[in-house]
Amino acid sequence: MKKTLYAVILTVFSLVFHAQVGINTADPQATFDVTGQAKDTKKVDGIIAPRLAGNQLKAKDALYGTNQIGAIVYATSAASPNSTKTINVTGPGYYYFDGLVWVSFKGNTAGDATRYLGGTVYSRFQQQSGGSLINSKVIGGNQNIGYNVGTVSETSSKGGIDSLIGNGYTISNPSKGIFDIKFDIPLKQIYGISVNIVDSYGYNNGNQTSTGTPVGTTSRTTEPGMRLLTNDNSQVSYISNSIIRIKTGDSNGNLNNRSFTFMVTGQ
Repeated sequence: MKKTLYAVILTVFSLVFHAQVGINTADPQATFDVTGQAKDTKKVDGIIAPRLAGNQLKAKDALYGTNQIGAIVYATSAASPNSTKTINVTGPGYYYFDGLVWVSFKGNTAGDATRYLGGTVYSRFQQQSGGSLINSKVIGGNQNIGYNVGTVSETSSKGGIDSLIGNGYTISNPSKGIFDIKFDIPLKQIYGISVNIVDSYGYNNGNQTSTGTPVGTTSRTTEPGMRLLTNDNSQVSYISNSIIRIKTGDSNGNLNNRSFTFMVTGQ
């Protein structure tokens, strides 16, 4: 017992005096120096950081601040849902704390590269019915399938949509001027979304106005539109990693179907 106590005391004084710790070495070359046992094939080498599930790490959010900058852990799973500090804890791996958030040691990999998802939605002019879009492009793979936009429950519908350009998404037009776009593969993060109204209503499609300019109602991809829709507008009204909502409106500020193009960037 006395020998053990003396050994502990000597170790403590040695650490204080040298201010360096060595494991498997009597001559540490840094504050903490671990020498592997390369010649001993029966012993496992390595250092294992504290291991926690992502949600267990999230539960400790309040404990981590500037005094914990540089702390290292191994997350065994993603934090779900993420908190502000665990926003990057999206899967198993080593993470370090930078004073604000946990940062992955992985860095930027091919799987983390910026993704671009875009398309064009051809919808009938001010009509939320009679669309000819194929069912496989509707959210859920058919009409009348339930889905959620945040806390709002909807039923999938092709509405007045005639066709789409682009892949990687399905769509629903549940009511006038409302378009829900669901990504086939959810994004980890969304950086931004752009939307623009498209005049897809043709040159010879529909009735002539008093000035001779055609007013088409059915969307057409083979003819240029002739109207300048200066007061018609589009807005993004909901964003999540798996679904977004886009609104389109007429010149009077009412929700109404319009064709539009969109681009999403994210990861």
